[in-house]
Amino acid sequence: MPQRFESAGEKKVADFLKKKGLDFDYQKPIIVRHDDKVSIWYPDFYLNDFNIVIEYFGMVEKFSYVKSMKYKQAIFHKEKINFISIYPEMLQHEDFEDVLWEKIRNIIHHKVEVWKKLDERANEKELMRKRRYHVGI
Repeated sequence: MPQRFESAGEKKVADFLKKKGLDFDYQKPIIVRHDDKVSIWYPDFYLNDFNIVIEYFGMVEKFSYVKSMKYKQAIFHKEKINFISIYPEMLQHEDFEDVLWEKIRNIIHHKVEVWKKLDERANEKELMRKRRYHVGI
C-alpha cells in the first residue's frame, strides 16, 4: 500500500527524496526539549542518515498556524536540530528540487566540516600526549 501524505506539498517533497534515494521516514517521532519539558514531535520528514528534519509548512495564510510554525522553528534552532522549512510558494518554482537539494547538501557539508575540525583537535591532543610521554614531561 502506498504511503499517504497529508498534503500534495508533502507528497511532492517525498517524491523528491525518493528520487534522490535518501533514506527518510514520514512523521518519525523525535524527542524535543522545549519550555522546560520533553515532548515527542512528528516532523513531516526525517532524513535518517543525516539527522535532518524537513517540515512542509503548507498553511502559512493562517495566523495561528504561522505562530505555531515560528515556535517550532525557534525550538529546532535552539535545540540545534538541523531542519529545513519548505513553503507552498517554493513548490511552485521550477528549481524547487535544486533548491531543496542545495539546502540538504549545505547541512551535510557543514556537518562534515565540524567533524574534520573535531578530528584535527583530537589528533593534536593525541600528538601532544605522545610527545609528553616520550619526553617524560
